[in-house]
Amino acid sequence: MSVSALSTAQIAVLSVTSIQALTKTDLGSLSASQVGAINATDIAALNATQLSGITATGVKGLTVAQIPQINSALVLDTTQLVALSATQVGSFSTTQLAGLDTTHIDAFSGAQLAGLGATNFSSLSSTQVQSFNATQVSGISTTELKGLSTTDIGEFTATQVGQLSTQQFASLSTAELGALSTTQLGQVSAAQLGALSATGFSSLNSTQVGVLNATQVKGLVAAQLKALTTTDVGEFNATQVGAFSAAQIAGFSTTGFSALNQTQVGALNGTQLTGLTVGQAGALSTTDVGEFNATQVGSLSAGQLGALTATGASALSSTQVGVLNATQVQGFTAGQIAGLSTTDVGEFNATQVGAFKTAQLAAFTATDFSALNGTQVGALNTSQIQALTATQLKGLTTTDIGEFATTQISALSSNQIGALSATNVSALNQTQVNALTPTQLKALSLTQIGGLTSTAVGEFSATQLGTLTAAQINGLSSANVSLLTTTQIGGVTAGQIGGLSATNLAALTSTQVGSLNATQVAGLTTSQVGGLSTTDFGQITSTQIGQFSAAQLGALSGTNLSALTQTEVQALNTTQLHGLTGTQIKGLSAGDLNELSTTEVNTLSTTQLTALSAAQLGQLTTTQFGAINATQVGTLTGTQLGGLTTTAIGQLSATQLGGLTQTQLGSFSTTGFSALNSTQVGVLNATQLKGLVSAQLKALTTTDVGEFSATQVSGLSASQIGALSATGFSALSSTQVGALGTTQFASLTATTLGGLTTTFIGELAGTQVGALNAQQIGQLSATDVSALNTTQAQALNSTSLQGLTQTQLGSLTATDVGEFTETQIGALKPPQVGDLSATAFSALSSTQVGALNASQIKALTVTQLGGISTTDVGEFNATQIGTLSTAQIGALSATNLSALNTTQATALNSSQVKALSLTQLGGLNSTVVGELTSTQVGQLSAAQFNGLSATNLALLTSTQLGGVSPTQLGGLSTAKLAALTSTQFGLLNTTQVQGLTTTQVGSFTSTELGELTNTQIGSLTASQVGAFSTTNLQALTSTQVGLLNATQVKGLTSTQVKSFTTTQVGELNTTQVGALTTSQIAALSATNVSALTSTQVGALLQSQIGALTTTQVAGLSTTDIGEFNATQVGGFATTQISALSAANVSALNTTQVNALGASQVKALTATQVAGLSTTDVGQLTTTQLGQLLSSQVGALSTTVIGALTSTEVGALTASQIPGLTTAQIGQLSTTNISAMNATQQAAFTATQVQSFSQAQIAAYL
Repeated sequence: MSVSALSTAQIAVLSVTSIQALTKTDLGSLSASQVGAINATDIAALNATQLSGITATGVKGLTVAQIPQINSALVLDTTQLVALSATQVGSFSTTQLAGLDTTHIDAFSGAQLAGLGATNFSSLSSTQVQSFNATQVSGISTTELKGLSTTDIGEFTATQVGQLSTQQFASLSTAELGALSTTQLGQVSAAQLGALSATGFSSLNSTQVGVLNATQVKGLVAAQLKALTTTDVGEFNATQVGAFSAAQIAGFSTTGFSALNQTQVGALNGTQLTGLTVGQAGALSTTDVGEFNATQVGSLSAGQLGALTATGASALSSTQVGVLNATQVQGFTAGQIAGLSTTDVGEFNATQVGAFKTAQLAAFTATDFSALNGTQVGALNTSQIQALTATQLKGLTTTDIGEFATTQISALSSNQIGALSATNVSALNQTQVNALTPTQLKALSLTQIGGLTSTAVGEFSATQLGTLTAAQINGLSSANVSLLTTTQIGGVTAGQIGGLSATNLAALTSTQVGSLNATQVAGLTTSQVGGLSTTDFGQITSTQIGQFSAAQLGALSGTNLSALTQTEVQALNTTQLHGLTGTQIKGLSAGDLNELSTTEVNTLSTTQLTALSAAQLGQLTTTQFGAINATQVGTLTGTQLGGLTTTAIGQLSATQLGGLTQTQLGSFSTTGFSALNSTQVGVLNATQLKGLVSAQLKALTTTDVGEFSATQVSGLSASQIGALSATGFSALSSTQVGALGTTQFASLTATTLGGLTTTFIGELAGTQVGALNAQQIGQLSATDVSALNTTQAQALNSTSLQGLTQTQLGSLTATDVGEFTETQIGALKPPQVGDLSATAFSALSSTQVGALNASQIKALTVTQLGGISTTDVGEFNATQIGTLSTAQIGALSATNLSALNTTQATALNSSQVKALSLTQLGGLNSTVVGELTSTQVGQLSAAQFNGLSATNLALLTSTQLGGVSPTQLGGLSTAKLAALTSTQFGLLNTTQVQGLTTTQVGSFTSTELGELTNTQIGSLTASQVGAFSTTNLQALTSTQVGLLNATQVKGLTSTQVKSFTTTQVGELNTTQVGALTTSQIAALSATNVSALTSTQVGALLQSQIGALTTTQVAGLSTTDIGEFNATQVGGFATTQISALSAANVSALNTTQVNALGASQVKALTATQVAGLSTTDVGQLTTTQLGQLLSSQVGALSTTVIGALTSTEVGALTASQIPGLTTAQIGQLSTTNISAMNATQQAAFTATQVQSFSQAQIAAYL
């Protein structure tokens, strides 16, 4: 066997002597992993020849622990060095590195150099460093560079410094950067400089910065420039500053840019200044701004100018401002403009002012805007004018407002016009006023209007005044209103006249009032007319009064109306007269009314007439009152009629009375109506009398009632009859009462009826009593109802009877109840039947009881039923019995129930039977129980069935038992179940037997269980069989055990199965054995399992075999194990295999052994394996032998190992061989070792190889 075939573990255990014995060729055959397996100490023992024998591939296996052990005097050749990884190179010691010449150094790749590490890299000599080529330089790590001293960095050539990558250059420390020579810096690229951090670049001294050329300077980035201190900025010369790009200029911090001196700033060109940021511009001080020349200022953008502070913008000189164009000017912000002084404002020329945006112009303070001169103001265009704010306009002086041209005045918006002060509005000259448009005029506020001087008002034309709103016209001061010319008055509209306040209206002079035309007069509102003082009204001419509308006349106050002269009143036409309101009419004095002619009275509208009070009507003369026609009388209100005096009412003629409506007649006061004499009453017809209201009728005295004729009484409505007081009604004569119809009689109120005496009630005819409705009957007192005679009582119809109240019915005596006919009893509502007292109900005759319908029966209370006797119970027919509710059935006593005859008992329905209480059932005698049908017995609930006495249960017939349900049987207590006779129990069918609960079955004695028939035994459910006690189960005879079917067997509990005797187990047939569940199998005792016959064992299913517990399996004898067939053995679980005794495993025959699967073979325990003989092992197939676990192989005895054949040894797998103990290896023959294949030999562990004898080693290699 070659050394290259050894595993790394095997090589690792080779001794130093063995390593030294290896040849150059041997070492050359080793792989990288094998080389790496050599002990590090042993590496030091290799000589130069051996070391040179390791191939480049092998060298890659050297570990970081081995490399430092290589003799420093023995250097690897370049081929070997190139093969090393960066990690391996990093493991070289400084002593080993010092021994490398430039040839070796040149062989290193950049990646290998990066693996040296900072310490090793720093130990290289200058000769070694300077031999690096560009590729190697690029491979130096940043960590290595950072570890160099300032002396080390000086060893690099300028070319090598220039070859550093941007990342490498950026990694140099500030000390290393400071040590760079100017020659080295001269080779640095712009990209390298740009890669430095801000701190790194700042570490360069002024000498180093001074040698930087324009190209290098352009490589500086924004972050570097932004971090420069003011000192750093000062180190740049003008040429370098001039080389900066606009983007670099933008990279300076605001502080840095501000630090540029005059010379540096002067070097900046226009292109560079475009890079100036708004932040930099905003940071410029007034001094900085002053350093810019006109050309530089002219190159600034609008945005840059807008970024200047307000102070900075203000610092611009007039020369600097003068070069600004329109675009630049528009860059100034509102804040800058707001900060301008009046002097600054004066520096802008007209062109620049005209260029301002509206937003900029709006930013001017009121003071600054006021400082604009005439030329500047004249440059403002329409849009700018319209952008002026209210504050700016309010700040204008009268002189300022005078500078505005008419075009600019016309351009002002309504809001701007409204912003002008009243003083400025008054300052407008004639030309400016005339330029105001109608829209602008309407924009003038009431304050502005009110503040106008008389001169200003006088400048308005009639047309302009007509343009103003009514509110604006009214906003003129009273003084100005009085100064309006008649020409101006002529331009005022009717709407404006109508908008004048009372004060301004009063301010009009008589001349002005007189100039008002008809249209303007018509514009006066009713409020204005109503508010005219007597003086103002006195200025109105008769002609103008004649032009008043009816509405305006209706608005006149009573005083002004009375001020009209007789001529003016006579001049009023009908339309104007009708314009007078009810209030005005009502305000007329008696003298005023008396002046009205009969014609005028006759023309009064109904509204005007109804406005007159009753007192005014009474003051009319007889002639005037007589002029009121029928239509007008018909409009008089109830209040007016109700307020008439008895004297006035007494003057009413028959014609006037005849014109009254029902409503009007009903509006007479009770006193007024009583004032009518018999003649007046006599003319009232039936229609009018129907208008009489309750209050009038109720107030009638007995004398008043007597004045009505029989015809008039019969004409009164039912409600009016009902309105009569009890006293009034009782005053009716027999003739009047006789005239009353049934409808009228039926309208009598409860109060009226309640006031009638029993004597009066007794005089009523049957017909009249019969006319009373249910509600009226209910209002009679209980005494009145009881006083009704037989004729009256029987006159009550069904509806009336149903009005009898609970109190009335409850007070009826047995005698009273007897007066009612069967029909009347049947007409009572069900609740009324329930209202009868128990005594009254008991007094009903059998005929009356028989008349009760189902609903009435259901209404009987438990009190009524509870008080009846057994005789009363006997009066109920079967139908009525069947109608009783469950609650009513429950109210019957057990004695009453026992009195039921067969017909009544059989009439009980399902619900009623179910309603019987346990007390009732328990109290039933055997006779009644015997009368129950099988259906009724079957309708009892389980609890009720159990409520029957034990005696009654024992007397149940076979027919009755046939109606008993399984649920009822299951509800019997064990004591009640025991009361059944053996004959009764034998009558129970399969379904009934299955209704027995497990508790009941469990309570059976052995004797009772023995009485069960074979059929009943077979009909028991699995759960019932499972309820057998172990004692009862053991008491079962072999015949009874044999009757159990598969389902019943499965129902047996584990406890029951466990209690089987060995005899009972032996009596089980194969079907029963096959029916056992896995849990039942597991419950069998080990003794019972062992007692199974070979036939029974053969009947076991595979699932049952798998259910055998390890305890049961462990209890099997060698004879028992022999009874299992190969299939069953193959079905054993691994835990069961492990539970077998060593003797049982050894007792397995070849067929059984060969049936074992891989998992079963692996489940054999060490004890079981250790007990195997050479014969036992010989029964194993090579496949099974190969399935043994490594630990199982190690458990085999040394005798068995020594007896293995070459074929058996050849079956051992690579995973099994490491499990062999050194004692077992000692028993392996050299023949067997030689016969092993390479895979097997490679599987030996180092410990196992070390245990080989010399002969075995020889056979192994």
